This record gives sequence, structure tokens and C-alpha cells, in this order.
Amino acid sequence: MNVAGHSGDVAEALLTAADNTTGAPGPLERLGELVRTAGQFANALETRQGGRSAVRLNFLARQLGALRRELLDAGEELSSAVGVLPPHRAPRPRFTTTPAPTTSAAPTTTPPSTAAPAAAPVHHR
Repeated sequence: MNVAGHSGDVAEALLTAADNTTGAPGPLERLGELVRTAGQFANALETRQGGRSAVRLNFLARQLGALRRELLDAGEELSSAVGVLPPHRAPRPRFTTTPAPTTSAAPTTTPPSTAAPAAAPVHHR
């Protein structure tokens, strides 16, 4: 994940995700449309489960609308602020190391013993 260094970069990302006034809806608006359409479909099934699903989907659509408005507000606030992330606050990339593949033990060349194992002594109480 690339971390922006300026508040304007973050504001632009938030506004792009939430904005629907530029002619093309942003991702949140498209998701909201999908959820609303799914809710209409579920309601049109005219079943008890469809009705419950429609209620849940309509609730989620309202939550997405509220989230979109909050992101727009936060984006506008950040766009009016001038802030630069100090270098010591920027997260460092995390390198993941993959363990080296393990090799299986070399096959033994000694055939298994054919002698019967010695009987273990039996202890009686």
C-alpha cells in the first residue's frame, strides 16, 4: 500500500472514492447502487426470506450513504488543511521472508533388520 505524504493526496483519494458529482459515480456510489438494486430484487421475490434480505440490504444502503457523506466531509477538511507527513512518521515497507524449502532426509541404504525384536521383560505385580 502506498502511503501519501501530503494531506491533499489523502483528500483527493477520499473525495474520488466518495464523489458522485463528476459525471461518473465513485466506488462507494456504485456499491450503494448495487446494494439498493439487490434490495429491490430481494423484495420482489415476495418471500419471507426475501423480505428480510431486503430490509438488511436497504439498511446497508443507508449506512453506505452515511459513510459516503462522512468521507466527503473528511476529504473536504483535509483538502483545506496543509499537512505533510514527516519522514519519521512514514511507515516503512514490511519485507516478508519466505522460509527456504526444506529438503527431505536422504534415503537410507541399510535394509531394515529382519531379526525379531528381543522380547521385553514382563514385570508382574
